[in-house]
Amino acid sequence: MKKVVVLGVIFVVVIAAIIILNKISNQGPGEKTNLGKTGPITTVTETSTTKVVSKQTTIRVGYTSKLLIINHLGQTLLRTNILDKNSLKGQITNFETEQSLVDIVSGGALDAAFVSDFSAVMAIGKGYNGLIVAYLGPLGRTDLVVLSSSYDSSIKSFQDVKGKSIGLTERTPAHRSMVKWLKEQSMKPEDIRILHFNEPSLQILEDRRAEAAVFTDPLLEILLRSGKVTSLMDSQYYGVVLISKDFYAKNPEAVYGFINSIKEAFFFVSSHKDIVNKWVEQLSAIPSEFVWACSDNNMFYSNRDHQINRIKIGLSDNFMTTLNDIAGFAYAQKLIPNQPVIADITDQKIISEAMKEIDSKTYKAEEVKVLQQ
Repeated sequence: MKKVVVLGVIFVVVIAAIIILNKISNQGPGEKTNLGKTGPITTVTETSTTKVVSKQTTIRVGYTSKLLIINHLGQTLLRTNILDKNSLKGQITNFETEQSLVDIVSGGALDAAFVSDFSAVMAIGKGYNGLIVAYLGPLGRTDLVVLSSSYDSSIKSFQDVKGKSIGLTERTPAHRSMVKWLKEQSMKPEDIRILHFNEPSLQILEDRRAEAAVFTDPLLEILLRSGKVTSLMDSQYYGVVLISKDFYAKNPEAVYGFINSIKEAFFFVSSHKDIVNKWVEQLSAIPSEFVWACSDNNMFYSNRDHQINRIKIGLSDNFMTTLNDIAGFAYAQKLIPNQPVIADITDQKIISEAMKEIDSKTYKAEEVKVLQQ
């Protein structure tokens, strides 16, 4: 009886072994089983020379809702699958002011941030261990304005600002623009009285607290359309992308994927303006008509013929000169303790990646999906 039992057990084991060997022999080349494993299965595909493992890297991104072009990008990355397409998992955070965003990114709580060129240089000049990795184009205008003639303004031209009080927000693109205009007109900062306001408004002109003021979009566009102010000088300020050097050192491929995500986001914005403007309006409470008016000067955004290969966000030599000018201004004005060296806050490999065109033959716009309305 015992012999029969033993033979039966041996027979069962042999049959099981034959079944397993047969299953393994029928696998495709390079595939692996997950026998004996529990939990989620990672798909691994091997060839004779390469191994590709599907992996997502988490990237923490901050942006400011009041900077409209940046708002477009932040909302697009938040509400579409663009980051996922580029093997990234995004943690997207909106900040009300750029200063609060800069404080957070400087503290290491973010891996990347969309900011103005001025704020990027200020952050690095104050010790942030980061790189400027991409160019986002114009974010809007920065104008010196006075009350219109109907309000009997005493300032009729830029030369009339000498000895006058000028309202602006210090340590911002508005501040830099004012000093730049003075230099262009052979004047000095000491020739005017700068009054600092956290939030310049029409009220500071109407109350005569300041005789002129430097406003930026979107407030500038709203006031100009109202006819209550007149522009004496205008300029533009630009957007950039900051990346933590530590994050780049640990995740270089993720940074390249993020660069590509920004290109795809710009293309999505340019071809879905109505949708994205609605998102921005919901977040910023700025009517869509003003959102469009303040954003149309950005070449990536306008892109009227919707050409994917027009989106090139690399740092050009001219823009590098602009960054150098900003660094020199901020240091000369004693706004930062150290003047950043542009070569130290940029990386040539990333610049080259940002300069590349998206291949229109392989890019499929229909693969970009809206996940949140």
